[in-house]
Amino acid sequence: MVSIFDYFDYQLFLKDHIDSRKKGKTWFSYRYLAAKLSMDHSNLIKIVLGKRHASGKNVIAITKVLKFNPKEAEYFKTLVEFNKTKNQAKTKLLFEKLVAIKNISLKKLEPNQYDYYRHWYYTAIYSLLDYYEFTDDYAALAAEINPPITVKQARETIELLEKLLLIRKEKDGRYVQSEKLISTGQRWHSVAIQTFQEETLKLAISSLSNHPKNVRDISTLTMSLGKPEMEAIRELSEQYRKSIIKVISESGPGDSVYQLNMQFFPLTKPAWSLQ
Repeated sequence: MVSIFDYFDYQLFLKDHIDSRKKGKTWFSYRYLAAKLSMDHSNLIKIVLGKRHASGKNVIAITKVLKFNPKEAEYFKTLVEFNKTKNQAKTKLLFEKLVAIKNISLKKLEPNQYDYYRHWYYTAIYSLLDYYEFTDDYAALAAEINPPITVKQARETIELLEKLLLIRKEKDGRYVQSEKLISTGQRWHSVAIQTFQEETLKLAISSLSNHPKNVRDISTLTMSLGKPEMEAIRELSEQYRKSIIKVISESGPGDSVYQLNMQFFPLTKPAWSLQ
């Protein structure tokens, strides 16, 4: 049986739970569970597929029907709220609450998505090691980063990358990458990644005054569009990102580290959000 504590997505948990129950009992189905929850089975399917969120009444019913103990019930209720909220400050508080309920160290939580994305210079140094021959000169390593970081931060980064098995030390003393590319994927909801993106946006602002135009490309475009065009642009943006990843994955060692940010957000309240 799947454990609720293994999930940060309550809808994925419900899907896996239902699939697991169906394997052991052929009579178990969405319709059967929906009846137990006093819910229309089509509504349950929409919740599981991520097309709709569970209501407060649904949450209470689910915790009872699935026979959650008090700790599991509290985690599930918090998880639903965590997945539903769009407020970043509240997201962070709920994330910490989930961790507290699970009673485990943050170091164990999806390390590639939590620890690795906690500070922008972690990813910068990881990318730098694609071509930079670093042994144990942390002062020189720190000096390679722009904006500058401290020797302590450089040492901390190398220790973390080693712990996450993202880099390894060769027999000749050089540190090299163990993996070529890391991507957060489509369905992430990590507080650390939000913090990382905030940091890189600040770096983009500082680049306007710190870097000459011939080594950067920062452009803006303000437009009027409808929902179909918005969705089309999002798809083009995703294709563009994948194309860049393909170029990088097929390339050899570089000679510098760049940060590419892509932002696409409303400056007015979208009309379709009112529907």
